[in-house]
Amino acid sequence: MKNKQRTKLAAAVATTIGVVATFTLFIGGVDKAGVPDPITVDGQTIEFTWTDENDKEDLIIWTDQERYSQGLSSAEVYVAVANMSGVEQDIELAGYFVNERRYIKDIEVLVEVEEIVPAEYETVCVESEIKQVKLKGDTASSTAEDLKCSEKITKKETTQMVNKWVELPSQQNDLFEVSKDLVKLAKSDKVRKSVDGYIAEKKSSEFSIKDREVLYYKLNIVYPAGDDGNFFLEAIGSEGGYGHLDPWFDTDWTKRVAITIDATKVPSTQTSFPVYVDLGELPAGFHTNVKSDGCDIRVVESDETTETAFELVDYDAGTDSGELHFMADSISGSTDTTFYIYYGNAGASCYATTATYGAENVWPSNYKLVAHDVGADSTSNGNDGTASAGVTIGGVTGQVGEATAFTVASNNVNFGEGAGDFDFGAGGFFVSTWLKRTRTGVIETALAKYSAGYPVSYFMRFATDDKIFVGSRSNSSRRQYYISSIAIDDTDWHKVDVFRSSAVSSWRIYIDGVDRTTLSSQDGAWNDNFENGEDFFAGQTSGGTETFIGSLDGMRVGIDMDGNWITTEYNNQSSVATFITVGAEEDNGGGSAPRRIININ
Repeated sequence: MKNKQRTKLAAAVATTIGVVATFTLFIGGVDKAGVPDPITVDGQTIEFTWTDENDKEDLIIWTDQERYSQGLSSAEVYVAVANMSGVEQDIELAGYFVNERRYIKDIEVLVEVEEIVPAEYETVCVESEIKQVKLKGDTASSTAEDLKCSEKITKKETTQMVNKWVELPSQQNDLFEVSKDLVKLAKSDKVRKSVDGYIAEKKSSEFSIKDREVLYYKLNIVYPAGDDGNFFLEAIGSEGGYGHLDPWFDTDWTKRVAITIDATKVPSTQTSFPVYVDLGELPAGFHTNVKSDGCDIRVVESDETTETAFELVDYDAGTDSGELHFMADSISGSTDTTFYIYYGNAGASCYATTATYGAENVWPSNYKLVAHDVGADSTSNGNDGTASAGVTIGGVTGQVGEATAFTVASNNVNFGEGAGDFDFGAGGFFVSTWLKRTRTGVIETALAKYSAGYPVSYFMRFATDDKIFVGSRSNSSRRQYYISSIAIDDTDWHKVDVFRSSAVSSWRIYIDGVDRTTLSSQDGAWNDNFENGEDFFAGQTSGGTETFIGSLDGMRVGIDMDGNWITTEYNNQSSVATFITVGAEEDNGGGSAPRRIININ
């Protein structure tokens, strides 16, 4: 490996300084805290002060600045890679960018070059003689001095080692190189951070360094004029060593935590999926550093730079608790997916609900009603519920935040006709809620757009055997009923989802994320066009009968739903602690190892 390095560097030096000189790869070290030694090149001293939290990394990447802004369309980025793996590693470095208009033009490595220091001379002159000279025709004479001078060597010719940057013949980061990286990482238990959506066209040559040794690079970055964009660096070692220096959402936000969704809890990849976060599960530092109203919270996608919409339903700084939902562009059913919650900006304001990243944009157009506490609608549809006398919206501990209790026969919440939002015609739709019963063995209706007049209607009710009874009817003789295969005959929280497929005129009943459907009966010529002028009710039928006694929470109504979505939702809401792994608090600025933002501006 050493001979290979020397050959590569010799060619580079010959090109850069015009002659082939004696040189070696410059290898630095780290101090007791693991910080790389500073370097001096051409009279410039460079210190490496920026890195990230380095969790599960052993090739620690450092840079000299927080933000690069030297030129309109280019920047010089100085990088130090410290090997903290405990073994010697052959290391390669790559830079990842959002598109091909941003890239590393060239990669230079620091070497020590032997230079000749010329000898120094001193001129010494001595007086040889003095003569009397008489000019012809003159009566007078003059004196002239005859001096002899010579050069005397005062310092012999020597050589010295100086630091120089040498451009490397970089490698194209093609599929072959990517596959080699995967083989290297397989030698250790490192979990590679996401590089999805980023491009790395080239990477450095390999160089070998021992444990606690440091390689130094200069990257010449090119980007569109006036660009303000992030990029990140990745180092991979021959023995499974790994390092990742990634972007920070915004330097005004000083803290963040990573939340990673367990792929085993996601039956299939879900897109545009609202994820629930119990803020009580976040580390103590979150509650210390977030604003008391939570208005500095921001949620960022797995690429660590793209912000996404979120709804902060509530946050109580006194009890360190709160309910948050964010829009996940995608969560994988095969590999864990990571998102980031940023906070720690005293000057930040809450987003308006209609803002790009505001609450309404968490809930796509297929949601017609989202009532977290069975009251106000979080969608842009404005289908807020009106509570009957004796009903207090919220105030009861639910499965997902606060719930609403129904305690007597007259209790209900009326969401109105919804300007047609609850009329689904012949299409598919779903009705979903968390519920907790107080009594059993009685007929009671949790959700319904139905009354005794039998217009085309639908409902979710309990039969006397405590099984979920769902379906629809257009008149007294045209009925389509489905019933669950299991009963809910306890007073625990259960999630019940019922939906009718747009492809098949049939109902499905999911209880706690599992399909529990059996066909009960169907009679008469059926009319599938679900449109009527009835209001949608929680707690009883539209006709004011069959009152549900208990509590409801997290109610949702909309179109298009499938079993894997329902199961994922249940896994998320039933046990946030197993669905999501929360990372340690990370810091940007301050402290001994400030968080790094690699930003071209």
